[in-house]
Order: sequence, then C-alpha cells, then structure tokens
Amino acid sequence: MKQANEKTRVLTVPDSIQFATCLWVKEALGVSDIEFHTFDDGKGKNYEEKAVSLLRFEDYAGHIVDDAEIDSVRRLVRIKPELDQGQLF
Repeated sequence: MKQANEKTRVLTVPDSIQFATCLWVKEALGVSDIEFHTFDDGKGKNYEEKAVSLLRFEDYAGHIVDDAEIDSVRRLVRIKPELDQGQLF
C-alpha cells in the first residue's frame, strides 16, 4: 500500500510487456513452472521511486480485486537472481 508521503507508482510499458510475455509463455506454451527472474525492485536512479516493483508487485496491486490479469501476475513466481547484476555480465 502507498505510504502517506509516497508518490503514486505506475507499471511501466516495458514492465507490462515483460509480464505479458512471461504469462503468454506460461499459458500458450504450457510452461506451468515458469519463474520470472528480475532485479527490478522499483528503485534506481532512473525510476526515482515512480515505478512499481516487479518483485513486490502484490504490494502495489493488493487493493485490486476481481481482475483476472492482475491475479495472474500476482500468482506468477517472481524471483531476484542469486548472483548480483555485476556478476552476470
């Protein structure tokens, strides 16, 4: 939930595309055990705390009920990779 001093956050278009792609693979290709790996926690110099955290999506969408698409994203397993970003490249 949004704190009193916190600005409204949005789900960005690229983030929406990533979620939609992952959900499409899960549904269309039948990958039932798919996991969404991301470092995106809604923080960073480019976000200025304006974007929804992909890892903690349910924190920002908890108030939305009876929406099948939101429920699909909530149920999607989202994991932060064990290696830090610098070790991957």
